[in-house]
Amino acid sequence: MDALEILAIAVWIITGNWVPAAIIFPVVIVMAIWIIREYYNKVEYICPNCHQHFKPSWRDFTFSKHTAKTRKLTCPNCGYRGFCVEVYDVKQTSR
Repeated sequence: MDALEILAIAVWIITGNWVPAAIIFPVVIVMAIWIIREYYNKVEYICPNCHQHFKPSWRDFTFSKHTAKTRKLTCPNCGYRGFCVEVYDVKQTSR
């Protein structure tokens, strides 16, 4: 995705032709949405307060602050608001 974006921008700057960028950027956006969706489907989170496993809403997942393996979420069980640990969703293997 990065290579496509850089290539489109380089062509735009060098030639002044913005058409490749207009074609490539929507493709990159669709690819990013697909990757995020696949990632979302494969993970769930553990509340550090009550140890409940939960899956946040798509919106919370997408827009919350996060590190490589934690995300700032609200636990639906106890209401804790803070960084929850990400784990592999074992229910995904049975689907």
